[in-house]
Amino acid sequence: MIYKVGPPGPTGPTGPSNGIVGPKGETGPKGETGPKGETGPKGETGPNGETGPNGETGPKGETGTKGETGPNGETGPKGETGTKGETGTKGETGPKGETAQTEPVIPMIDTSGVICTPFNQTIYFDASLGLLNSTTDFKLNDITIAASGYTISLTNDALTDLYASDNDDSKGLGISTDSAYKINKQTYIQLDISNLFTSVKTDTIPNITIDGIKEKGGFRIFGSNIVGTLGTSLYASIVDTDKKQTISIPLFKNYKYISITAAGSSEKSKVLLHSVDYIICEETLPSNP
Repeated sequence: MIYKVGPPGPTGPTGPSNGIVGPKGETGPKGETGPKGETGPKGETGPNGETGPNGETGPKGETGTKGETGPNGETGPKGETGTKGETGTKGETGPKGETAQTEPVIPMIDTSGVICTPFNQTIYFDASLGLLNSTTDFKLNDITIAASGYTISLTNDALTDLYASDNDDSKGLGISTDSAYKINKQTYIQLDISNLFTSVKTDTIPNITIDGIKEKGGFRIFGSNIVGTLGTSLYASIVDTDKKQTISIPLFKNYKYISITAAGSSEKSKVLLHSVDYIICEETLPSNP
């Protein structure tokens, strides 16, 4: 029997959805590494770390060029006079001078007929004791000596009050700022002796006496024509064992002012200005024969 295929019939209704999900399969093997991605943007700067220890000292640098010379400092106080140098060789003898005409010696006669009777006077600098002004006059009859106290300075020496003492071991004039009221190496007393120039007997030189000299101590005398300055060194005491020493005023009439300061090998050397003595004339007229 022969069957002939007919045309397809209509589609049947849809069946139910997928069936139940089966269990998860095992993880497959790791795939190959993919290509490197692009570099991301730079992150923010982190906080500073702690300071590390100092490194070793580097080698010494080259010496720099020498700086300019600074200005000169102020002039320091005058130093003590150095030791006397050796005597130079004797020069050649000069040619003989002409013979002078011999004249008879004529005695000096005062045309006014005034007779000079010399006598000694002494001005003591402890006449008024205690604290005195920085400049004080000491007067005897018609003669006055002005004394001024000074403290030595790099600029202008400063006026300083005086002090007169009358102790058992020494007496005289000193400086009020000294612990013992004496003249030390940083102070001096200046005397105006110009009044003596025309008052003393013509052929005489006044004396000055310094008291209170101790072992390893002494004094120096300076001359000046400018008030308040030490000036030129005229004398330095040699003997330091005498308590009191009297000398003639050096180069009298060359300097209006003489100054006295302490000297010697001891830094604690101190002295006192004791007195000045001189000779004057007592003028009288000759009696009639």
